[in-house]
Amino acid sequence: MYKGWLPSVIGVIPYVGLNFAVYETLKANLMESYGEQLANRERFLPSHVCVCAYMCVCVCEYVSHVTMRAQAVLRAVVMVKDLDASVTGG
Repeated sequence: MYKGWLPSVIGVIPYVGLNFAVYETLKANLMESYGEQLANRERFLPSHVCVCAYMCVCVCEYVSHVTMRAQAVLRAVVMVKDLDASVTGG
């Protein structure tokens, strides 16, 4: 089974929750306030705000996610080198 699935799942949960909450709230408020008078560029505002909110809130989590993956890769490399050394006798 894939060993890196837990950090991936943990990394997706805050993003999805934040994205859904911010996007739906902003979209509902904009549609309630302006209705069909919104221009195309204004319709993209909720998604842009979601990206900014994600970058502000979830970057620390992303950094820890990447660090965990890097440490797992380094452990795997060390294990392969140790296995190779034991097989070749060196």
